Amino acid sequence: MADAKSVSACAAVTVSAILWGFIGYFSRNLYEEGFSPMQVAFTRMLIGLLVMSVFLVILDRTCFRIRKKDLWVFLLFAVFKVLSDLFLFKAQVLIHLSLSSVLQLTSPYWVLLYCVILFHERITFRKLFAICMAFFGCILVTGLLSEDVSFDTLGITFALLSGFAYATYTVGNKVLMDRGYSPNTVLFYIFLISTLICVPFGNLPSIPGKIVGWKVVFDLMCTGVLMTLVPYYLQIYALKYISPVTVNIIGLLEVASAVVVGMVFYDEGLGLMNIIGMILIPASIVLMNVDVRKKLRERENRKLRSK
Repeated sequence: MADAKSVSACAAVTVSAILWGFIGYFSRNLYEEGFSPMQVAFTRMLIGLLVMSVFLVILDRTCFRIRKKDLWVFLLFAVFKVLSDLFLFKAQVLIHLSLSSVLQLTSPYWVLLYCVILFHERITFRKLFAICMAFFGCILVTGLLSEDVSFDTLGITFALLSGFAYATYTVGNKVLMDRGYSPNTVLFYIFLISTLICVPFGNLPSIPGKIVGWKVVFDLMCTGVLMTLVPYYLQIYALKYISPVTVNIIGLLEVASAVVVGMVFYDEGLGLMNIIGMILIPASIVLMNVDVRKKLRERENRKLRSK
């Protein structure tokens, strides 16, 4: 049963990563309609919050209950979720997009460190090698090595802080569930607090004037539900059954998914190095989750039994 749940958790994170890879398509459409990055961040969280609230009111109102003593924990990790987006937006202004994306993807290293300290998870050579393989795959996918990239110290710092903040948010979800909260409760309050935090930065009065047609409404709904609510829920569900390190590494599939979206919708080129990088990322996931030595022993035992 545990193995089946682990497999379903890995599948859930895989689907969430693929969905996140598509968010660039819808966010670009919204940018063209005059939305700022912070307004996109605010609207996607707000729509996810409203849709989830309706479902919880109908299906399970007990998910709204939290202990007062835990409110600061929800607030803390929601702040880190918003900071992750803010730091990344700032980094993208100061340095090359590919460099900012790759530096944000240092989050699995932070997650591994957190897991060692908080959950006493053992650092193995296999885990470190898998993380390094996935990170190098991300570098190849984004084309960082083949491009003239600007190295602004402040921009690099913001991108690294984004990775740290996202890792903290991911581990925070695990901490909250270890305190007895369901994925529904965790996600609802993270959405609620994140939405409220975004209010002062979103220039909200200008948003209604930018919703000028059904296409904008469609893009907003896809961004808020398919690209936010669904993948975040799948990620939190997965954290019940697999390590945050594994969740973060599988989440790197988002990079490969985004490259495919760019190739299909924007005619962005896909070279040999990009393809190699896209192979390395899922290969690292297999390495994380398959004990090669155990498989070899099982094969040898089967051979011995068959003789």
